[in-house]
Amino acid sequence: MMKRRFALSGLALLLLVGSGAMWARSREGTPDPALYTTALGQIPAALAVAPGGGRVFAIGGRGAASSVLDAETGDVVATVPVHGGAAAVDARTSTVLVTGDAGVTVLDAVSGRVRRVVPLSVAPDSIAVDPRTGHAFVVDPGSDTVRMLDTRTGAVVRTVSLVMTPSAVAVDARAGQAFVTSDSPFVDVLDTRNGAPIRAVVIRTAPGRLTVDPGSGHAFVVVAGAGSVAMLDMRGGALLHTTTVAGGVVALALDARRGRAYVVSRDGGASFATTTAGALTVLDARGGAVVKTYAVGFNPTAVAVDERSGRVFVASGVSAAIEPDRWRWLPGVLRAHLPFLPPPGPRLRVTPPGVTALAAP
Repeated sequence: MMKRRFALSGLALLLLVGSGAMWARSREGTPDPALYTTALGQIPAALAVAPGGGRVFAIGGRGAASSVLDAETGDVVATVPVHGGAAAVDARTSTVLVTGDAGVTVLDAVSGRVRRVVPLSVAPDSIAVDPRTGHAFVVDPGSDTVRMLDTRTGAVVRTVSLVMTPSAVAVDARAGQAFVTSDSPFVDVLDTRNGAPIRAVVIRTAPGRLTVDPGSGHAFVVVAGAGSVAMLDMRGGALLHTTTVAGGVVALALDARRGRAYVVSRDGGASFATTTAGALTVLDARGGAVVKTYAVGFNPTAVAVDERSGRVFVASGVSAAIEPDRWRWLPGVLRAHLPFLPPPGPRLRVTPPGVTALAAP
């Protein structure tokens, strides 16, 4: 009896020390700024933080519903039968505008209910809002036009024809300008009051998605196919800084209050074919330098910022990874008598899609 008691005590101590060592290593590896992660039943294609910061809208991709999260706790407070590829917030009307097959769906920023649907002949690829003028700019895929909508009525106020096919749009509300990228080394600048073209800024590379810092007048533009982000002076078009990130850039977001740009990227270097590691790179919006880089799980799809709380929200897709056997250090003769442990050998770990909230540096 005494020997058995000693054996059990020794085994308990062995398990405690081993698990404690593993916990210490996992805590020691990468500091985790995550506040919470909310699992969802669909892969978010876009994220939007409601005016006031109380709600986060996770817009489901094609054929999926969207979820409305409590920004503080991460709880899902509503499910909306709307899907889309891009989203923008209008603080003036307290709405979230979502692009989709039906055109632009306008959601209430608190309840998530559908206020109206603005039908368009094609599903827009990108959308940006100037809350000062009450105008939204949407990019028509496969055409050379950008439409300007009245966010209060949903009416199409103007259709602007461009020389090249537009791909993305961002707004600097302080300057009253909308910036439109295309497959050419040009960024078209529009007046957000009336949609009139102001100028075309010539840059040295073909731009992709972009975001604009109204304080500095800098635009952060994805360099197509290069895995980097270029910081441009949008007043003159000069290339000020280029930052290389790990893998391909997925999404951009800006915190104008703190002067931070957030770049989400992912690569293909993971051990499992359907899983790509994600990274969140924090840039100084004034100088373009890298402030910090965080690991953000696998298969990230979108990013959004709540400037009031300083929280950054990153959406991710389904991931699958081979998880090593954490108990391989335990002798087999002991492990055979511990039925609560998993079977020996690596195992497949599947993580559902979701949204992670992080404390911004």
